[in-house]
Amino acid sequence: MAYPIETAGCIGPVMADRLRDLGIATTDALLARARDPAARRDLAAATGMDAGLVLRCAHRCDLFRVHGISRVMAEFLEAAGVATVADLAARAPGRLAAALGRINRDGASGLVTPGERVVAGSIARAADLRVAVLHHPAPACA
Repeated sequence: MAYPIETAGCIGPVMADRLRDLGIATTDALLARARDPAARRDLAAATGMDAGLVLRCAHRCDLFRVHGISRVMAEFLEAAGVATVADLAARAPGRLAAALGRINRDGASGLVTPGERVVAGSIARAADLRVAVLHHPAPACA
């Protein structure tokens, strides 16, 4: 789902304005423009953002494609070591639910810790998504 770019939580208002100047006003638009390493380098150069931050924001926007994942939940998942949709899809529901519970107790996130059934649903939805953020250049067509 597309959200206003500033709701991603990985950039401040100045960078949000720079992205909007480039026609990137939503999380889906950022995801589309930061799909592969070359595009992320170009975006970093055009905005003055660090390339690592562009990748982190692309991953955050990718997590938003999973129904039920909001900015706060994405931050919660990131604290549990889940940075990408692929990371989420590969997790065991019980172990991830337990990790989220520990983080919520230790960090007092203010979130209601999702139970194993909810976590399993998020994992299943993540597994159904196509890869949106490439980490290697796409192969050239012959």
